[in-house]
Amino acid sequence: MPEPTRSKTRGQAFVETLVVLFTISILLSAAVQLLWIFALQQLVQAAAIYAAKDGARSSLDPMRISETYVDRLQRIPGIEPYMFSFEVLQPLTEHRPMTAGFDRPRMAELDSNRQEKYLRSRILTLEFTHCLDLKTPLVRDLLSLIQRKQTPLASCQHVPWFSHPFFIQVRATVPLETALPP
Repeated sequence: MPEPTRSKTRGQAFVETLVVLFTISILLSAAVQLLWIFALQQLVQAAAIYAAKDGARSSLDPMRISETYVDRLQRIPGIEPYMFSFEVLQPLTEHRPMTAGFDRPRMAELDSNRQEKYLRSRILTLEFTHCLDLKTPLVRDLLSLIQRKQTPLASCQHVPWFSHPFFIQVRATVPLETALPP
């Protein structure tokens, strides 16, 4: 009689071990995927700042901004550096306070509202959206689903070859160093 109980106990321990190992491997892969996303977000933020600084020096030239951004990200393995978009949030070029006659007004001659408006127009804010394809099984489904639920108009849904698209959105703010484009 002790023989069947012993094999039953061994079988139960084996099943419990399999369940625990599966759970631990899923949690470990989730942690690795989240760490990768965090590291990638930091790298994308750094690339965005470099691109914004270059854009501030080059009169908001979109090709130069894109080249700088791609150049900063192309050395990272496992990322497609060309899967991004950016938008100039500030300054709004159609509401420029400057005229063609001068580059910078004397701040002492302006009232406080116009000073604030002028200084705000001299700050460049770019928003970068970088798309990536998650690779870790089960975790990619969960993270992709969570992001789609939170932002229904996700920026990376237009990429057909990404099976589980995920996007990282960062903003870079730097002072303008040249005149705004016409």
